[in-house]
Amino acid sequence: MKKALVVDDTKSNRLFLSKCLESEGYLVKSAGNGKQAMDLLKAENYHIIFLDIKMPYMSGTEVFKWLTQQGIKAPVVITTAYATVKNAVECTQMGAVAYLQKPFTLARFRELVLEIEQKISGSTVKTNFIPDPVIENQEDFQVVKRDLECDNPAAALIYLKQALSEDPANPEIYRLLSEAYYSIGNKDYAEKFMQASEVFKVRDLI
Repeated sequence: MKKALVVDDTKSNRLFLSKCLESEGYLVKSAGNGKQAMDLLKAENYHIIFLDIKMPYMSGTEVFKWLTQQGIKAPVVITTAYATVKNAVECTQMGAVAYLQKPFTLARFRELVLEIEQKISGSTVKTNFIPDPVIENQEDFQVVKRDLECDNPAAALIYLKQALSEDPANPEIYRLLSEAYYSIGNKDYAEKFMQASEVFKVRDLI
């Protein structure tokens, strides 16, 4: 199975990116700082690395320089907010394959991952990306719930994955994703999304 590493000091960002990568078939590990990332990278190889540029103690730029010095060849995607785009561009000039500016949509994430996978495999297949429908209000949630009740989890997943990109801290989206994956028999994903729902539910109460 393809393996990915997500490095970000913000837990919700790590969780969101991990779920996005898992939905694309990756086995994901995550690190909350540069030291944890270095330890994981010393232990095993990864097919792709998502690296946040702005972290305390050790920046993403410093981690990337260490990766280069160690001869680690996995493609690195720099994730960045607007304020650190300049740093992200510098990393791409040093060898990072791309940078992903936050916030980003699930469609943009999928497009970027596919571009990288095609570049690695040497494929020249062109794809047309159709934006996913967006959940904008409670009525849209009712549509998703009806899809689940009518045994149509695939349709629900399309809405929910896009909703997650727009509102990655909403526990209800994670709960519905758990229900959808359970409906299609993917108990591992169902449990992970339910755990994520509980994490964000607790955070809302703090």
